[in-house]
Amino acid sequence: MGILAIGAGAVLAAPVGTSQVSLNAGAAIPTWANDLDTTQKVGPAAGARYLYQMTPNVSVGGQLDYGYLPGKTQGGSFLDVNAVDNIYTGELVGRYSFMQDAKWVPYVHVGIGVARIFETTRGTPSNGATWADTGTSETRVTDREASTGFALSFGGGLEKMLTDHLLCAMEATWNTLGASKSRIGTSTLNFPVLSLGLGWQFGSK
Repeated sequence: MGILAIGAGAVLAAPVGTSQVSLNAGAAIPTWANDLDTTQKVGPAAGARYLYQMTPNVSVGGQLDYGYLPGKTQGGSFLDVNAVDNIYTGELVGRYSFMQDAKWVPYVHVGIGVARIFETTRGTPSNGATWADTGTSETRVTDREASTGFALSFGGGLEKMLTDHLLCAMEATWNTLGASKSRIGTSTLNFPVLSLGLGWQFGSK
């Protein structure tokens, strides 16, 4: 999944052969795509990324991300339901940086990998209805589903070095995740992630 990182940046380009690890946190935002904004609400997102500087402009690596999308209650004649999504992704990533001598270095990135989605649906009897087995009206888990599919992400950000090693960045990423329509109700999940992060650069100088 995508991560928006805010970074304080170095004035010099990252030397070839250096590595970077970063931790990021932000928000996953349901949109009109697949009508996700009608069933889910904005939730937290977090992740970790590793990059290796291959050339002055190109770095490659991998990232692991987590996103939580709380549900919006969908009213029914006798049962109100609320579906919550827990999303895990692992991707190989590539990044291209521009204007390496700028205080804030802009970059674009792309990732491809695997997504695992867990959806839990809870129901609450409404309009005076009760559960048939107990005659009560408490909220219960009515369904649990899981789906594995592809993960694609792309986006951009700005990065800045705070010290010789410490950096921060801001990043916006669009995510497209494959899912099982029979289990999750859609064949893809599409949403952006905005996040802030801190990183540490190390290795060859």
